[in-house]
Amino acid sequence: MPNCSAYTINAGADITVGTETVTGKGSADINLSLGGYTASDITTNSSSCTFKAGTTWTCSNLVPGVHIVAFAANKDGCQTIDVVKISVTNCSAYIIDAGADVAVGAETATGKGTSDISLSLGSYTASDITTNSTRCIFKAGTTWTCSGLDTGDTTVTFAGTKDGCQTADAVKISVSNCSIYTINAGADITVGTDAVTGKGTADINLSLASYIASDITTNSSSCTFKAGTTWTCSGLDTGDTSVSFAANKADCSVYTIDAGADVTVGTDSITGKGTADITLSLGSYAASDITINNTNCIFKNGNTWTCSNLVSGDTTVAFAAIKAGCQSTDTIKVFVSDCSAYTIDAGADVVVGADAVTGRGAADVSLSLGGYTASDITTNSNRCTFKAGTTWTCSGLDPGDTTVTFAANKAGCLHSDSVKITVTNCSAYTINAGAAITVGTDALTGKGTADISLSLGSYTASDITTNSTRCTFKAGTTWACSGLDTGDTSVTFAANKADCSAYTINAGADITVGPDSITGKGTADISLSLGGYTASDITTNSSTCTFKAGTTWTCSGLDTGDTTVTFSGNKAGCGAYILNASADAVVEADSTTGKGTADINLSLGSYTASDITTNSSSCTFKAGTTWTCSSLDTGDTTVKFAANKADCGLYTINAGADKSVQADSVTQLGKADIIFDLGTFSIGDVTSDWANCTVKTGTTLTCSALPVGVGTIQFQATKGGCTKVDSVAITVSKDIDECALTTPACSTNADCANTAGSYTCTCKDGYQGNGKTCDGKTREVSRHRVLLALAGRHLLSTTVLDAWAVTGAVVTQALGIPATTRIQLVVDGATAAPPSVVISQGSVLKVALGLDAKSGLLGLADPTSTATKQSKVVFVVTAVAKQMCLTRRIPAAASNCLNWEPYIATKPLKFIVEGQRTVTAFFRNSSADKQPWGPASATFLFDKTAPKMAANLINLGAKFSGGSGTGDLTVTFNAAATDNPTSKVKGSGVKDYILVYSSAGVVPPSKCAVSSTVASLPITYSADGKSGAAVVAAVAAANVNKYRFRLCARDNVGLVASGLTLVAKP
Repeated sequence: MPNCSAYTINAGADITVGTETVTGKGSADINLSLGGYTASDITTNSSSCTFKAGTTWTCSNLVPGVHIVAFAANKDGCQTIDVVKISVTNCSAYIIDAGADVAVGAETATGKGTSDISLSLGSYTASDITTNSTRCIFKAGTTWTCSGLDTGDTTVTFAGTKDGCQTADAVKISVSNCSIYTINAGADITVGTDAVTGKGTADINLSLASYIASDITTNSSSCTFKAGTTWTCSGLDTGDTSVSFAANKADCSVYTIDAGADVTVGTDSITGKGTADITLSLGSYAASDITINNTNCIFKNGNTWTCSNLVSGDTTVAFAAIKAGCQSTDTIKVFVSDCSAYTIDAGADVVVGADAVTGRGAADVSLSLGGYTASDITTNSNRCTFKAGTTWTCSGLDPGDTTVTFAANKAGCLHSDSVKITVTNCSAYTINAGAAITVGTDALTGKGTADISLSLGSYTASDITTNSTRCTFKAGTTWACSGLDTGDTSVTFAANKADCSAYTINAGADITVGPDSITGKGTADISLSLGGYTASDITTNSSTCTFKAGTTWTCSGLDTGDTTVTFSGNKAGCGAYILNASADAVVEADSTTGKGTADINLSLGSYTASDITTNSSSCTFKAGTTWTCSSLDTGDTTVKFAANKADCGLYTINAGADKSVQADSVTQLGKADIIFDLGTFSIGDVTSDWANCTVKTGTTLTCSALPVGVGTIQFQATKGGCTKVDSVAITVSKDIDECALTTPACSTNADCANTAGSYTCTCKDGYQGNGKTCDGKTREVSRHRVLLALAGRHLLSTTVLDAWAVTGAVVTQALGIPATTRIQLVVDGATAAPPSVVISQGSVLKVALGLDAKSGLLGLADPTSTATKQSKVVFVVTAVAKQMCLTRRIPAAASNCLNWEPYIATKPLKFIVEGQRTVTAFFRNSSADKQPWGPASATFLFDKTAPKMAANLINLGAKFSGGSGTGDLTVTFNAAATDNPTSKVKGSGVKDYILVYSSAGVVPPSKCAVSSTVASLPITYSADGKSGAAVVAAVAAANVNKYRFRLCARDNVGLVASGLTLVAKP
């Protein structure tokens, strides 16, 4: 057995990192210290961490927050784990901005420049900032002073570091050599006053080396620029006037303007003109410094201009900037594409059925792409991918409506179009032609005839087609097949249910025409709006109306007066859904009330009265298909009736499996939470026949005040004209007070507390144990020095006797001395009195010491189970000690104890690695105790992996014994599932199998759990346990193919495999 003390793993100190600017995620490299292990021995619990190189793992795509990453090592039977905490800081608020570049002049004396830089720091503070320049030092607040700067450009970088976030920004400080910049206003001037005004006037000629006139300002409002380098000062009072001139030379290198790259835009579909936003980079300019040569361009905001009403072709826009004597220009070309030739059309909305296996739908969408190509197209749906040509395939669509938008972008032209894909839940749409039929031939014709009655689910007869010209519709759901030759003839029936909401017909507003002058008859063209119909789908009740062209019918030979013409559409079975309120009604007002009343008889086709709504509050449902409209005012009242047929196949309610709960110990009433699978219903649609059921949350009702016994609560959900019911049986058991039983449930040295359905036992002070047994009082134990010596002679040896029993028991110690030797026993420096020493055969010393016992026991909190699927296992520790150490190291030795802790009676430990796990305990009274006692150990099996089922080994199958009549449907399988997580790790073993089925003829049950639509079957196993079988009795042959089965293996800790499915066949 290897020495595992050399096998270590250390993930190092916890790490703090910041998020990346682009992804918003964090990354960290973890360098492991791997004593004895290699990188290939290491696994981790995090899917974000992958091996990088050497002993380094990279953990990436970490969202802000704290991530606990565990690394486990396994080699030569040694197992070691270490964890590291990675804290990821959201760095979006950690910014640093050094501002715009700075231009300063050099000092006259030193020839050096000085500048204050004020930083914008976001979540940083000044103490988080460093700089690459020794010339810059912290001043105050968020300001740094950079001094002693040489003439020319100096780039200073400021870097911020905090909470794993790192940010930097640079600023350029330009220092001008001011020695060549001089200003001289010349000698003082004396002038006389004007004879009229009494004021004086003087021209001052400035000497301006390197400056220009625009760089000059003055403190006197009496002085204005005249020309060249001359200022005129006028209106001067008698006496002395001091005038100051100041010069400031701007550094035009920081004054720049950049209009960016040329822009391409498309024309607007209405105006035929283009619009473009142009964002300028302005350097030290401001927006107010900018002028533009194009009147179609106006300032928008910030540093952006909007140019609109641009005609197709190229437009060149020039921008000019003037500030502080600096001038800059830049141009940009805006190309406007003519988008009138660019179109995209996703076509009409699409209706498809869901796949029987996946429950999802798929549809091909063919785009019409004027001017665009397929590579110009994007879509908002990750369910849709390019197929070929101009066709996209959209798959994996959930039942209901999905709107998919396609966007096109080319040459600055942007267009989009949407298509609605409706996926019908086809679970309620079934077709069953029944069992095979045998008939005899006709004596005359030699041909056979058979009637086939279809079971159609939600289909109607108009939805059905057949591949056989011999079979024709007869009546109801029956087809007659005749003229059949001797032998077998296979007839296939196909069903296709259209979404009739897309099939509409609108004949437009009423029409008034005049009679022909010769015939006296009228003629009118009626243009129909046809929705999903085409002209060939339309019929009319009037012989005077004939198809003309497109969607237009011509009605001629019409008599003077009103003629009502009805147009009917029939396509894909949608002609069955019609709503006709018949002819207009004329009634007389009541002589007393002055109000009228009319009964409206509707023709409803496949609709029912509950599908109908009306816009009139005066009309109420009467009976059958009749509505009564009352309190009608004199004159015309138009009443609209609307029909909407819900697909009730989408509305389901499942209250789950039957429940068993414990009554409250005081009220003896129970409470149960019912969690529903509601399909298209919501919890607000659910009612029950038990008054004390209230909404708890989401899809859960809490039913309370349930009496002891077995009761059934029925739930009903109603929505959109659809009503579904389900029930659940609830068994409420009476609570038993175990603490009041004649035979106590707990030790007499324990306190008993009754709980709902259970009880707890806690040892009283001074006793220890699990509550059901509380043995002996706890006493502090100290180690005793025991000396063994030859009687009356010299010291033989010293040793310590470990007592693993209660006080006063006999302790056995093996000695290497002759059996005939007489010895003396000394305990803690004193002769034991009486020593009660016996030397037996084999040199075994037995001593009745009368000392306190040193003890230590370790066990599972649940001693009845030696296997578990829970990662946290609770151990019960029974010891007479002050300190303990629980270790999973192999081999178990006190020297392997790295973490001593105060003694506690229960200790939870968490496990990651599956398989046989052993925990060993050692005990001591203090760190000075150099000889801890023990070991005590407990072993269990940790299994977190469900059994594996291979279809070729299980051989799940079914056989029907009833022929064309009624018989047993027998399901058989081989008990060949395995429960080992890996080839090296043993699982808890397969305990048994669960077999469930549904007879609804839709899809197999999604899991091995019983519900209102899923039942379980008892399984009979063979004598050797290698196979099993279950029987569904009395099944009609016509219903065999409606049975769907799922078989799941279950292991000894209760983990259930996902299972295998079977669809029965006759």
